[in-house]
Amino acid sequence: MLALANLAKEQGCTTFYVPECDAAEAALIDGIDVIPVPTLGHLVEHIFQLNVIPPFDRRNLVVAPEERIERLVDFADIKG
Repeated sequence: MLALANLAKEQGCTTFYVPECDAAEAALIDGIDVIPVPTLGHLVEHIFQLNVIPPFDRRNLVVAPEERIERLVDFADIKG
């Protein structure tokens, strides 16, 4: 989804409709509104402005936890 969102942006698209489960990945591309669509029926309602779906809120993106180096095994002193 990341590559498609980037391509859409490069092609000048300002809005990108994606399945709801892929919205966070597509939202990593700045400069394009990502609309998370739960079902095809919701998309039809959105297009006819019966039930507008708000763009994905990038503040909901989860930052990966920091790696804990002290718990990693160091094999530098093992020989053979």
